[in-house]
Amino acid sequence: RPGDRVEVVRADGSRVTFTVERVERYPKRRFPTADVYYPTLEPKLRLVTCGGTFDRASGHYTDNVIAFATLGG
Repeated sequence: RPGDRVEVVRADGSRVTFTVERVERYPKRRFPTADVYYPTLEPKLRLVTCGGTFDRASGHYTDNVIAFATLGG
């Protein structure tokens, strides 16, 4: 949810905190590639998971749920 914090432990053991700005749901066929993968000027975190209806025929969910977060908290 917006305002939630996500703590990431880096390989060197240091920790950074990101704050969720928004959570969006997208149909898999309209995945927002640019919003998720393109470089940013500031550290950003994108958490991608499945959501929506489960399609038993394909064995997959119909949507992706993406949390957009920024460094700080």
